[in-house]
Amino acid sequence: MLTSADGRSWISAEDVAVAVVDELEAPGPERLITVVHRAELPAGMSR
Repeated sequence: MLTSADGRSWISAEDVAVAVVDELEAPGPERLITVVHRAELPAGMSR
């Protein structure tokens, strides 16, 4: 799991659960699951 420099992650357990269920319902060709939380970045962070 990727985290910020201070150890925080913006991916919740609910985000992971949705990704796992989606993959179980419609498996992709890869054996990897990528979970991305799309929201506004915290103040002071840039893309």
